[in-house]
Amino acid sequence: MSMTTAISQENIVVGEVANGLPLTIPVYRLKGDGTGPNVYVQANMHGAEVQGNAVIYQLLEQLKHLELKGDITLVPYANPIGCNQKSGEFTLGRFDPIT
Repeated sequence: MSMTTAISQENIVVGEVANGLPLTIPVYRLKGDGTGPNVYVQANMHGAEVQGNAVIYQLLEQLKHLELKGDITLVPYANPIGCNQKSGEFTLGRFDPIT
């Protein structure tokens, strides 16, 4: 019997960008049966560290097919302000004001 874990998603508004659109942090929650520990995983804490975003989305795909014991909270985009500023390794080379 195939089981799919329900995934809830919410967007936490933390500000707005220059054009007035909301700047949000997406939060995904997977509910377990309550018999195991809870886990929190976040990515993109620093603006230029985007590799973890892809890892979290892959985790979502894997976890939704499992029977979970505890709750899992995934935050793939923990710092939208830092990412929106495009500082760090985003601009290395032609668009980097320092090089």
